[in-house]
Amino acid sequence: MKYETVYRFGQSVWPILFNRRNIPKTCPACKGTGKVILADKKKRLCPECYGRQVVTNWINSEWYVGDELTVGQVRIEHTCAFNDGEDSGFSNYGHQEEKYKEGYMCRETGIDSGTVWYIDKLFASHEEARAECDRRNAKDKLGRAV
Repeated sequence: MKYETVYRFGQSVWPILFNRRNIPKTCPACKGTGKVILADKKKRLCPECYGRQVVTNWINSEWYVGDELTVGQVRIEHTCAFNDGEDSGFSNYGHQEEKYKEGYMCRETGIDSGTVWYIDKLFASHEEARAECDRRNAKDKLGRAV
């Protein structure tokens, strides 16, 4: 079986990423005291904020183009489809859809133990990546999920 991939070894690619902002807010469980009172009237650390008095609320703020990367590893996951039927000895697997997933590891973000970049977040040029960021940011401003 021969696979044709979107990118090749040594090719430059541009990833798209999103900024996340941390908006701390007063813990609603302990109302910012860091402690809760149990039924036996003893005070304990709040199980929601662990005594920090605030909880973290992460929100996605904007898509942006990351630094140029160099493809150093190509990963293909191809799962075949099958359905052995209910009376088969392998029926515990059930019906399985065919799946194909293409991922890349880059020199700059680690090969074998780094980040796996999938094709929905990698682009062949900076311009293509910027256009996709603009599209996703416009959708986010309209309140739609991306």
